Amino acid sequence: MLFTRLIGWLIRKRFWVLTALIGVTAVSAWLTSRLQLRSGFEDLLPPEFQSVKILKEIPKRVGGPGFLILGVVGEDLAALQRFAEALTPRLEELSTLRYVIYKRENDFISDHRMLYLGVEDLEDIHTELVEEIDRQKLDKNPFYFSLEEEEEASNLKSQIESYEEQLFGSDLYFVTPENKRRQQIMLAMLLKPRGFPSDIPFSRRLLAEVDDAINATKSESFHPSIYVYPLGAYRFNEMEYTQLKRDIGSSLFLALVLIAMMLLLYFKSWRLLAWIALPPLTGLIWTFGLTYLLIGYLTTQTAFMAAILLGLVVDASIHLSNHYLQAKDRLKGDNVAAVKQAMQSSFRPIAAAIFTTSGAFFTLTLTDFLAFKHFGIIGGLGLILCAISTYFVFGLLAVFFPLQRVIFRRNLWVRFIRFLSSDRVPLRAPITLLAVVAIVVVWSVVNTANIQFEYNIDNLKARSVENERHLDMLKEVFPQGLTPTVMMPKNLEQAREIQQLLDAKIERGEITTVDRVETVYSIVPDNQEEKLAVVAKIRALFSRHRKTLEKEYGAEEVNLWERWLNVSSIGLEDLPESLRRLFVGVDGSFGLFVNIYPNVNTNDGKNLARYAGEVYSVETSQGRVYSGGEQIIFADMLDLMNRDGKRALIYSLLFIVFILFVLYRRVVAVVTVLTPLLVGTILLCGCMAYFDIKLNFFNFIVFPSIIGIGVDNGIHIYNRFQRFPNDRIRIIMQTTGGAITMTSLTTVIGFATLMLAKNQALVSVGLLAVVGVGLCWICSITVLPAILKLQRRLTP
Repeated sequence: MLFTRLIGWLIRKRFWVLTALIGVTAVSAWLTSRLQLRSGFEDLLPPEFQSVKILKEIPKRVGGPGFLILGVVGEDLAALQRFAEALTPRLEELSTLRYVIYKRENDFISDHRMLYLGVEDLEDIHTELVEEIDRQKLDKNPFYFSLEEEEEASNLKSQIESYEEQLFGSDLYFVTPENKRRQQIMLAMLLKPRGFPSDIPFSRRLLAEVDDAINATKSESFHPSIYVYPLGAYRFNEMEYTQLKRDIGSSLFLALVLIAMMLLLYFKSWRLLAWIALPPLTGLIWTFGLTYLLIGYLTTQTAFMAAILLGLVVDASIHLSNHYLQAKDRLKGDNVAAVKQAMQSSFRPIAAAIFTTSGAFFTLTLTDFLAFKHFGIIGGLGLILCAISTYFVFGLLAVFFPLQRVIFRRNLWVRFIRFLSSDRVPLRAPITLLAVVAIVVVWSVVNTANIQFEYNIDNLKARSVENERHLDMLKEVFPQGLTPTVMMPKNLEQAREIQQLLDAKIERGEITTVDRVETVYSIVPDNQEEKLAVVAKIRALFSRHRKTLEKEYGAEEVNLWERWLNVSSIGLEDLPESLRRLFVGVDGSFGLFVNIYPNVNTNDGKNLARYAGEVYSVETSQGRVYSGGEQIIFADMLDLMNRDGKRALIYSLLFIVFILFVLYRRVVAVVTVLTPLLVGTILLCGCMAYFDIKLNFFNFIVFPSIIGIGVDNGIHIYNRFQRFPNDRIRIIMQTTGGAITMTSLTTVIGFATLMLAKNQALVSVGLLAVVGVGLCWICSITVLPAILKLQRRLTP
């Protein structure tokens, strides 16, 4: 009755309905075009998280916490140095950069080296001098002779040269160490940007300006082997973003083509293909238009929803078309009556499947992890809107462009699909089949404990041999990395207190993951009064024994030492601009941030959790100060995902069980419908353990999705089993089973296209979903018919 009125209304108001649909679709398409893609981890966490608040403040005070690194690569070190010196002035003129570091600041430290040495080092120098002077005095005594073997005279300059490497590094420039197996050398230039790495428009502007400066310098004129390779978060984030967009576009296009080809093979009608394809495509446009109004952007976890939803939402069109073709055969070609009957007969299973799947998606909105929440909103709304568009657009197409003839029964592809869906084993030996499945299920449950989590985020990025080669060279220059975690104190006193507190914990062994803590006071020598007292003693020795020392070492070396010893205490105001700028914020503040550098690989989630726990906050006399940066964001994200992932699974499963009880009100029916899903999911876990398919914060979302998707097959088959109790199960599987085989294939195609992406996170999503949906389908056409066969036998 409902669809009789709907068809009648569509016929009477068809032009108005068509105009309204075109208008809504056009507006939705415009809104969809305004959607942004955000790839930062901070977009996956609730804005009230402390780490998110701190991260939003860092660009305002500090700017970018890390560097854009230019790897200047070539075979001639002298040519690389000349090129870097010529390129630096051009880079420093760029609006996107604050300053450039291409060599160490050695002059100021060299002139004040006595203050930068440790007190113990200075005491050792004083002791060596005293012993040398005493030895020379004894040598002048004609009555003295040593019974010990004469030691080689020490050289005062060599004494301090042993300390120079810790002060200045092994080289003036940041270059890779000598490697005889590799002819190429990398000289690293550190560029300090004004913006943040996750700001993709800024990163693109930065890279474009830097590229123009490099081209203007003309590296060929220095040496033909020289080329420049950008490295660091600014470069990699932009590359990941660009590659992600390409992967999403190619996945969606490939999904469209493959699904269209498969549907054309199945139904063998271009017009029917349009009937099936247009409704879900219209619904997708509505979905992403509404996404813009509700959310405003897509993240790396939701950007690929178009390809996934396409595979899901076409299911309703396939089932509706399948009902329509069967009705048209029974009604001898009466088009309008066939459409009415198809809508009426398909509504219950389609509505149940859409409601359970969309409900499973919507349960994700109960979590705090925005990747889950947004995934749930887009997935749930997408299914509902596409179901609505399916019935409206399908009805309009039936009114305006009625099908005259459809070749269906003679289609070889149809026969093949029906053959896949009518396996004789579950119908001839159901008990044997279920016993084998039970053994495999037990094995899978036992091995579930062996499933591992992928903690290394490097394994989830787009792979590039060229990137990895240059990164390996860069790690030789900077083994511990250049991107710090940042704390923003209120004043210089608090900054100094934070450094002292953290350094004390490092010394006591309470913090083991931190390499160093840097503040503006890191470039001001400590214990200056104590050091100056020792320096004064050394200077007094040179003053009293100058002639003796000159005779031994020469006047030039003694003069050099006297210049080094002629120092006085220095403060922040005495630092040269080249050092002061390292701690000047973008807001002009000086020294109001603390940089914390890890000594572990924070791309490994286990290391990251320890590191974040040790540096998350510091309690000072002026209050608690929190750290911020991509490392802390990522740590919070992992923690939240681990917590919300379990909740998402439980919520989605409980919702589906509740809906099935509402629909069927019998425990046997609910268990029967759920069995293919539960068995398929357990087998998926067994496959993950056996084939070492790891979970990660991207593909974890697949499990709640599979729960919503996998239950559809059981609903459609069981509904057909209830509606036609006299039909043989083989007939049910050939018709409805064929339809669910098609819908499972379209869903698999939607996910499988992600496996062709270069982004390894998308590949992991596609792989896990393909295996999961495939196993649920196999269980639907084997385990479920076996159970139905046994129920028929046991029913009197």
